[in-house]
Amino acid sequence: ADRTAPTAQVSLAGTVDGKEISGEISLGSEESKTVLENIRFVLGENRIEGSLTAGPAGDFLTGISGSLKIDAPDISELSPLVLTEIAGRIEGTVDVGDEDGTLTMRADVNGGDISVPGTTVGSFSTRAAVFDPLGALRAEGTATASDIAAGGAPIKTVSLEAKNSGNRTDIDLDARLAEGDGADGLAATATLIAQETGLDITLDRMDGRYAGLTTSLARKGHIVLSEGTANIEALSLKLGDGSLDVSGTAGETIDIAAKINKVPLSLANAFSS
Repeated sequence: ADRTAPTAQVSLAGTVDGKEISGEISLGSEESKTVLENIRFVLGENRIEGSLTAGPAGDFLTGISGSLKIDAPDISELSPLVLTEIAGRIEGTVDVGDEDGTLTMRADVNGGDISVPGTTVGSFSTRAAVFDPLGALRAEGTATASDIAAGGAPIKTVSLEAKNSGNRTDIDLDARLAEGDGADGLAATATLIAQETGLDITLDRMDGRYAGLTTSLARKGHIVLSEGTANIEALSLKLGDGSLDVSGTAGETIDIAAKINKVPLSLANAFSS
């Protein structure tokens, strides 16, 4: 066999927790590229299908392109594979390819009635693009979710929008605990600058309200993510008539200082209730 031009037909069949499982991939080569055709994985009612073209053996991610379609109306059937109880439905497409010399991944995925241990989501939808995921990662797109329960107060709606230009990404987040624009929740905007060594984050605005209490940024916040460490530079929040100042680093070790000034007792009671 030619190791530089592999070919193979891979298939599987069986049962998982009483559900039929099957899959197949046709592996070939074309002009020094690895071709994965007729990708198909089926477990019960859930299936993933598509095809991919990638770099030669040993350099698989070079020039990767292709598309996968997800149709999973009952992800509870996947619970034995992930070794935990999950439920819900997910469908959509994921595309990857070169766009103007940059590796780009695009996802258009939605779902609902999601349940994983400790968290439930009524519905979600995302249409997003990720640029240069193996280098100076950047992203743009929109994501929404509703009826979220994750331990604390339930969240009615969450929306996230990212706009990218070069190495800059502008983020706009809005989360509400109930329906309506005037409902308690949080609105925030941030700017992300991709650097060779990590990510430079500026928190431009953060306005929150809960049980009649308000919070906002006293000034823009600055966080630098580099080599697995977050460096928080003087993050200052207004909390009612008081304030909270946070600075320090968090990574393999945590060294964070917090200064609280005139924070009303009712604020602590609100978060503990």
